[in-house]
Amino acid sequence: MEISPGELAGKQVSKIELPEGTLITSIFREGVAIIPRGSTQLKERDILVIITENEEKETEIKQIFGKLKTSQRPDKVNEN
Repeated sequence: MEISPGELAGKQVSKIELPEGTLITSIFREGVAIIPRGSTQLKERDILVIITENEEKETEIKQIFGKLKTSQRPDKVNEN
């Protein structure tokens, strides 16, 4: 699923309490895909790509982050 950080903008990935079985796999930021680390700080215009074990957890994620957004796929990947 793709989602925006909502009120969690400004937080580090490691500080977000995600449901077990959930992973932020990448962040689209200004047309570039970033592979997140614990120290990665979310920005307001980021689009997070998150995988979950099932639809129940997807509902939890929507409650944590807020509304869904769509994005364009980046041309390059940045591993920082």
